[in-house]
Amino acid sequence: MVSGSDEHGTPILVESERLGITPREFVANYHQQICEVWDQLGMSWDLYTETGTANHYRITQDFFLTLYEKGYIFKDSMQSAYCPTDRRFLPDRYVEGTCPLCGYTEARGDQCDNCGHTLDPVDLIDAKCRLCGSKQSKLEMRMTEHFFLDLPKLQAAVSMAIRRQRALAP
Repeated sequence: MVSGSDEHGTPILVESERLGITPREFVANYHQQICEVWDQLGMSWDLYTETGTANHYRITQDFFLTLYEKGYIFKDSMQSAYCPTDRRFLPDRYVEGTCPLCGYTEARGDQCDNCGHTLDPVDLIDAKCRLCGSKQSKLEMRMTEHFFLDLPKLQAAVSMAIRRQRALAP
């Protein structure tokens, strides 16, 4: 079994900034604690590592480039929240405001914890930057370019691989 501690997720970034430490320091602390819990539970892994290792970097780069070269990843543009006060783009969890569906005033740019709907930062009412508290009049929505998985194309390829595997099974 293979798994590991993620040092790239937005929750890690949010919490490490709150604590005033780097994401790497945050993950190193919790990675050790997680390993100790696995040991206490009597669980073992063939490999339990961290996403910042050279091996993880090499494998994910190869995985990404292979998918990109085969046409399963494409570039597209989308609106992203930008805080001119902090001079940075904001991950969706760094944008807070009122849910347009249920009116909950503490919804995040990724979801509303009150009604459970997934959200987009551009949809929030009275959106503000979680870091500095700037209201929507100061937040800007700027076009940014991103990579996206071509899910319909990928679904067809995965379905074909599953059919091939089933045909080989005894």
